[in-house]
Amino acid sequence: MIWKKKIDKYSVILVVAAIILFDGVLWVNNVSRRQFYLEDQTETAANDVIDSIFSEMDNRIKSLNLLTELWVNVNNQSLLYSYNRFLNLIPKFYEINPGFLAINWIDWNGTIQWIYPYDTNLGAHQKNIRYLANDEFNEAFAYAESTGNVGFSELIPFYQGGYGFTSYFPLIFEENITGYINGVFDFTILFHQLFESNESILGIQDYSMIFRSQDMVIYNYNENFTIVDNFVKVNSFELYQIPIQILIRPNTDFIKQVSYIYNTPILIVGIILAIVIGVLIQNIKKKIEQIQKTNEEKQKLMEGLMLKQKLNSLGTLAGGIAHDFNNLLSGIQGYTSLIELNLMDIEEKSKQTLNAQTSDLFLETIDYIDNINKIIENSKNINKQLLSFSQAKDVEYQIIDIHSLLTEVLTSFEKLIDKRIKLTTDYIPDEIYLIGDPSYFNQMFMNLLINARDSISGEGNIIIRTFLIPKFLNDQILSEILKKVKIQHYLKLHFSSEYDFQISIIDTGKGIPLKIQEKIYDPFFTTKKEDQKGTGLGLTIVHNFISSLGGNISFTSEEGKGTTFNLVFPVLIKPVKEKIFSKPKKGKNTGKLGIYNLSKLTILLIEDENDIRKVIKKFIQLHHASYYEADNGFKGFQLYKNFKDQFSLVILDINLPGMNGIEIYHKIKEINPHQSVLFITGYSGKKLPPMDEYDLGVLYKPFTPQSLIDRISGWFASHS
Repeated sequence: MIWKKKIDKYSVILVVAAIILFDGVLWVNNVSRRQFYLEDQTETAANDVIDSIFSEMDNRIKSLNLLTELWVNVNNQSLLYSYNRFLNLIPKFYEINPGFLAINWIDWNGTIQWIYPYDTNLGAHQKNIRYLANDEFNEAFAYAESTGNVGFSELIPFYQGGYGFTSYFPLIFEENITGYINGVFDFTILFHQLFESNESILGIQDYSMIFRSQDMVIYNYNENFTIVDNFVKVNSFELYQIPIQILIRPNTDFIKQVSYIYNTPILIVGIILAIVIGVLIQNIKKKIEQIQKTNEEKQKLMEGLMLKQKLNSLGTLAGGIAHDFNNLLSGIQGYTSLIELNLMDIEEKSKQTLNAQTSDLFLETIDYIDNINKIIENSKNINKQLLSFSQAKDVEYQIIDIHSLLTEVLTSFEKLIDKRIKLTTDYIPDEIYLIGDPSYFNQMFMNLLINARDSISGEGNIIIRTFLIPKFLNDQILSEILKKVKIQHYLKLHFSSEYDFQISIIDTGKGIPLKIQEKIYDPFFTTKKEDQKGTGLGLTIVHNFISSLGGNISFTSEEGKGTTFNLVFPVLIKPVKEKIFSKPKKGKNTGKLGIYNLSKLTILLIEDENDIRKVIKKFIQLHHASYYEADNGFKGFQLYKNFKDQFSLVILDINLPGMNGIEIYHKIKEINPHQSVLFITGYSGKKLPPMDEYDLGVLYKPFTPQSLIDRISGWFASHS
């Protein structure tokens, strides 16, 4: 009984002690758990930082590769050494790819000729980089020079302060190194962009970091600390053969939250409050998970917006280049037409005096001109591929004999494959006609065939099959496409309502791993190695092109067995071809050279390219029409206002200095709604206004002068 009394006496103390002991266990366990969680989060943050560094550097190296390819993609070799071209391209590239100390152009001899930005890197101008500071041999440059591959330097100090490394991208044109793109990376700039400007790593502001390499501190973030502090994690990695050590520690405020002193209220509150806190903690955990999920979704949205912004920037750049390139092609094509016309005139006038050798020389020269025209057409198709990156594309919708186009593509593709790969076709016997742009179809098939080739190691098969399948494509999408062509009212009656057309491209390659199959259409996603030059845009372009035609793309794949891509398009029935391809009526022909009597016409040309104006003027006057011209928008519109009653036709470029062609068009129509207008453009990037029955539509550069005259003469014949 005595011990019971003692228990009763000290029961409150025992209960309090038990509560304190239980609460103490909770306190210790809670603090220990939070400390372990913080250590784990710190380790995760370190890994996230390293992954982000690799990702950001990989994006910039890929961007430099794209810049290198763009630089050497020229027909005129002098553009490889153009400082103006450097000033047009590099600042834009520098702005959309932050993190560089400098981007320079180095000549083949190793001298830094051009630098950007200029003011902050003036000390590097005209320096020869074969030898670094203290006469140390530049092994990275020597590697790039001897192999033709990109070379990366070791860690180097910059005279402006800070540390980083430099890269040398050889500019190879016709198998010769013509210079180097030199990307200089400053770790201070790069890490600042990653951690402070971008905020691309969730929660990184709660941590402090020290980056070291070769016993030197190359970057500090947030608070100062030492390696012996609590919660410090040390990770090591190599960035382009540069050993880097990262020390990461939670910030002081974050550490305080898991200290024993900070958590002493748990001892005071007691068991009841502990239970309440337990319930609250459970609710808080759920809230945290919801916040984390929201933040992850926000991060994905931000990444999508950033990607869209990057593509928009690339599209703008591509559009500007395409416009200038098409203007150049137009001038070349115009002058070749004039040469051909003069040669035919000389031959006609000198038939009696030409000997056999001279006649053969004339024919050989005509062949050369035909070859130039073919090169121009190929260049035009390449330019269309460049416009695949642009928001607005100059699409030329045509009726396409798809089997003939496939045969042409396969003829070119056969030269690109290993002889151990067997290429087989299995076409349905019917003639099949689709609507679209032939150059885009060509690019689409070539992208898919090259992917099939790259998936095969050694022997293998690539099979192309075509057949009709029961109708399943959406007619509403098809109707939207038909609005883009002027013959939509007729075409709609001739699309098959029973069948769609399917093309299957089958390979016996390694197949697509299941875990990445849902990503293959994502922009910039690629599984190709660096030496295969994959950009990750091929299947994105294919998917977007097929969707733009109201078609469908799908695939099946099994690892180790191969992949089949199925492309489905709306199909035209055969009678369309015969009526769509009927030739338009032309004006009166007055000679063997295709000269039309257009003497009743007075034409105003508003075009800022001098070479294009010269060629068009020559051909218009050759066909006896009266001609006026202006080299900018203000002059052209003023000329029209002064002599508005005289002009039968206004030929109008879209991208003009002063006032663009679309503005002029609207002003002309305000003055004379019945005025006929013909747009000519290399690439506008602007949506064209709806044209009326008096207009001649759009003629895309480069075009032959004869195609312009045919357009005018056909219009003149139908309105006279």
